[in-house]
Amino acid sequence: MKIWRLLLVIIGALLLIGAVVFWVGHLYYAELSKVMIPAGDAPMPQAKGETEVAESPVEPRAPAAPLHPLALTFGDAGTAPEEEPAVLLEILEGYRRLRGAFPTAEDNAALMRILTGRQPGALAVFPEEHPRLNAAGELVDAWGTPFFFHHLSSQALEIRSAGPDREFYTDADLIVPLPREGR
Repeated sequence: MKIWRLLLVIIGALLLIGAVVFWVGHLYYAELSKVMIPAGDAPMPQAKGETEVAESPVEPRAPAAPLHPLALTFGDAGTAPEEEPAVLLEILEGYRRLRGAFPTAEDNAALMRILTGRQPGALAVFPEEHPRLNAAGELVDAWGTPFFFHHLSSQALEIRSAGPDREFYTDADLIVPLPREGR
């Protein structure tokens, strides 16, 4: 008789623990949904001089995904221009944590196509209509120069801003992570 009572107490405790875990998880995802905004399904902008062809197949879009909260405020007055490369690295770190590796692309515009979800299978973490995207689709720094992304590996990425002089590889460059001595 005592064994049955003990089993009932254990089962009751497990059910109670399961209910608490479910409740805490529900609260976590409810809070997460407040800061993560689903990506829109706006059509991809066309380049100048490009006309839409009716018979061309529609490019598959990335599924609606949460945009990174830092991407929504990237480049606003609350962030010093000198801090922007570090903020951008944090956005890309978020992508890496979700996907297991940094997105790889041949240039800034191609990387932004991935980050805005305009490339098939990509995860949209950056707003497609961000004011810092130039006409070529490149993400630019506070001085209007496109960022340079240097993939050191699938797990390491260097981001470079030309800085206020708008010339790369000068003392004014802003780089994250900071280069190690002797490199």
